[in-house]
Order: sequence, then structure tokens, then C-alpha cells
Amino acid sequence: MALKAEGSREGGSDEDVCLICFEASPPPIQSGCACRGPAGLAHLACRVKAAKALVERKGSRWWFTCQTCEQVFTGAMCIGLANAWWSQVRDRAEEDPERLEAADNLANSLHGQGKHAEAEEMLREVLAVEKRVLGAEHPDT
Repeated sequence: MALKAEGSREGGSDEDVCLICFEASPPPIQSGCACRGPAGLAHLACRVKAAKALVERKGSRWWFTCQTCEQVFTGAMCIGLANAWWSQVRDRAEEDPERLEAADNLANSLHGQGKHAEAEEMLREVLAVEKRVLGAEHPDT
């Protein structure tokens, strides 16, 4: 069953709404996860707010994983969330674990968007920090 804007009626507007805030404006985007149709529609700002709330209690995976179907986001939602997370942590120390994770996530999101040169540059920076901090033989490196 599709979520529709309040006030929609037979023969009237059938705008899809964000599954988090139930608003139709601005138009929500597909999350790119396993949630399909209107069940996968959300505003990027609503997903960012949800990720911030969930991360405090349940860990950072909610920056790249759907809270409903637990599948990884793709497309516009994926890159939007990756950029939002990175903007929150990029000014931290290079060795900060969450900063490293956010950088890795953004690099993988860029790769998924076909921006391979940007992704490679960021991944090389992450690798250099991990080698310095954890050592070349550490499993995370």
C-alpha cells in the first residue's frame, strides 16, 4: 500500500510521501535499498536525522544501511548520506576511528557512482593513516 500525501483523493493528487516524515515536499527520493516503491521513498534530510539518532545507540552502520530492510543504500541516497556523514567528521583527527570509517564509506560511495579517481585518492589516504596507526599487518589495514 502506497503512502500518499494528506488530502489526496480519488482523481486528485497522488503524491508519494517520505516514509519518515510523511511529507510530499520536497519530493522524496528512492533509498536504493530493498524497500521498493513508496516504502523506499524518503528525504535525505530525514535519513540523516534518523542515522544520527540511531548511531548513538546502535553504531555507525545506519549511515549506509536501511533501518527497515537492513540492506545497503545505493544511488542518490547512498552518496547523500556518505557526504552528510563525512561533513560531520572530516575535521576530526586523522586517526579518529569514525572519521576513517566515514572516509572509507564515502570513497566506496564515490566508486559506486563511477567517480573512481576521487574514490582512489580517498582510499589511499585512509590506507596511509591505517598503516601508520594500526600497522601494515593489522586486519583492518
